[in-house]
Amino acid sequence: MRSIWQSMPRSSFALIIAAVFMTFTPIGFLADVYSVGVPLRKPGMFVTMACLQYDGAGGLEFSLAGHLPVLHYQAATGTVEERSVAHVPIAMFEGSHYSSAPIPFAAGDLFVLLTDGLTEVFDKADRQLGLDPIKETIRLGARLPLEELLDAIVATARAFADQTDDQTMLLVRAS
Repeated sequence: MRSIWQSMPRSSFALIIAAVFMTFTPIGFLADVYSVGVPLRKPGMFVTMACLQYDGAGGLEFSLAGHLPVLHYQAATGTVEERSVAHVPIAMFEGSHYSSAPIPFAAGDLFVLLTDGLTEVFDKADRQLGLDPIKETIRLGARLPLEELLDAIVATARAFADQTDDQTMLLVRAS
């Protein structure tokens, strides 16, 4: 697996975390962040999170907490799929529980985790960018080096409208 991440300057108080890890399960990781976040939260504070876990033997599992879907480029078909499990953000409500799901993948597949600061940009006519232009940029640039694809995704968002929120992204390519 190869990954690259970039975080642009934050402009909100929400803490956004994207993690790739190999020693914890997504459910366990979310539960740990939840146990820390609930006692520290203040009104209006929460954490959105996207987690991927590669087990080293070919299995990939993910979970989300109030986060955009994982975008999965499938090299064999040239398509970008949205992978999601519906959960509320961490520390938004006490007693929340989280689950995870497997993602089948092959060499050359690409996973993109991004914050809503890249998709929730609005042009002068008050139209929102959304996921579709980002997915098209991924589809067209999936074979680029990760650094170049990251730059292309950011350029797609910034060409549409000015940045008004944090913009964080993680790209992972299966090898």
